[in-house]
Amino acid sequence: MTVAEVLNLLERERDERGIAALLIDDPKKITREQAEQQVDQLHSGMLAHVFSSCDATLAKTPFVIDLADQWIRHGDRAP
Repeated sequence: MTVAEVLNLLERERDERGIAALLIDDPKKITREQAEQQVDQLHSGMLAHVFSSCDATLAKTPFVIDLADQWIRHGDRAP
């Protein structure tokens, strides 16, 4: 295996762990700060999709509308 292949494999495994973590978050326990941190850590389109899809944790939080409004108004985040 080449170094590039090993790095690619590690990247895919990191993405898969990230997807699993996003799917098992409890929407009643996630905080705005945690949501902001998770958005900052998104490195792939798949993770962004999982994070922001309608059935994902963020969409089920009580603050999702306010947070999305803030991101839209300030243009500083786009999940």
